Amino acid sequence: MKLTPPGFHPKKWNILGILSLLIITILSSCKNDPKEIISGDGNIKISLAGIEDYTTIDKVAATRKSNNNTPVEIQSYEGFDAITSIEVEEPTAAVSTKKASSEVTKLARNTTKLQDTVRYRLLFFKASDNSVVVNELIKAGDAPRIRLDIGVTYKWVAYSINTANVPDITENIINKNDLANKDLLYASNTITIQPGDNFLNLTLKRYTTQYEVNVDTRGMFAAIDEGTKVTLTNNNGNILQKSDFNILTGQYIGTPELFNITSGDFVTIINGQNDKKKVFFHTAIEPEIIEENKLKLTFTPLNIIMDDNITKRNFPNTIINLEHNPIPGKSSPGTKYIINSMLIESGIQVGTSTTVWARSNLWYDSNNEKGKYRFRISPFERDLVNKLKTTPQGVLSDENDLWKFRSA
Repeated sequence: MKLTPPGFHPKKWNILGILSLLIITILSSCKNDPKEIISGDGNIKISLAGIEDYTTIDKVAATRKSNNNTPVEIQSYEGFDAITSIEVEEPTAAVSTKKASSEVTKLARNTTKLQDTVRYRLLFFKASDNSVVVNELIKAGDAPRIRLDIGVTYKWVAYSINTANVPDITENIINKNDLANKDLLYASNTITIQPGDNFLNLTLKRYTTQYEVNVDTRGMFAAIDEGTKVTLTNNNGNILQKSDFNILTGQYIGTPELFNITSGDFVTIINGQNDKKKVFFHTAIEPEIIEENKLKLTFTPLNIIMDDNITKRNFPNTIINLEHNPIPGKSSPGTKYIINSMLIESGIQVGTSTTVWARSNLWYDSNNEKGKYRFRISPFERDLVNKLKTTPQGVLSDENDLWKFRSA
């Protein structure tokens, strides 16, 4: 005998089940489908490979060289020494033209992915009259589909400043103030829409000269503290310029203007370690030539914090002179200069003696992940640490010190 619960209607439950399944399918489809921008019947699938990579082409010659043949200079300042070097990199495509054909293919594939938070602006203009058909902001990780008219030729333009914010255009111009010290990325070409699927694979290129300044304070046994500011200048002052940019021609226009910047934003090179940081500067127009030994790093100030995370040292208005050969400016955008500045403890002279002494004692710390051999934070630290000890050696001995007094 078949039992049916009161109020149960098989047809009604079947309809509800089908509706539930349909709703789930629609929601799932909406979630997984890429964004679609419709302006015609031809389908274009958009993908972004990333930014064209750099290739090292030169090391700006100096009088000394390191073990890896990188030219370096060592200079002494008040409280520390600085080891500096400069390298030059160019976009891979520019370098690949000088390579054999088998190498060109390999180099052309070298790209760096943009972070998923970065957005770029993608525009399509009708080639016949340069009228804008699509002007869309797209996240780097997205792959939208765009529908345009079949048989029509369009000029497409993609650009970004390598952040989540992307400036808009006014009469096809990006304002120079929106590009000051920004990493302008750009690509453009034409496409004629065919029936079926069309594919647009983007690789953005850098359209500014970039200066990457690396500051390393491991040799001072300290981390870079808050409030540190650095600028890059030459003897004539600032070298950074801004200019309006025409996205249709891919050219800077108008008269470039110099602009001042207090400091770039420091970025840690290794997460959680503040003794190596870098900062980027960008200029629309590179100086025609930077004369020999004219580049300078100016810290206003340089603040460091010692291993105890309490003791701080401050160097206000400190200028590091970068020794280098003349640097001729490049006519094409995208060159990158890597400026390395490694700061190390300098010796000190006491009284009129010509003997140079270490600022404090060297000791061994087997638990220190940054480096097991460390200078103490001051000449008096050992005495302060050991003041309450009752060992026979008293305050003059610590087994971890490499140089220490010993009783007879």
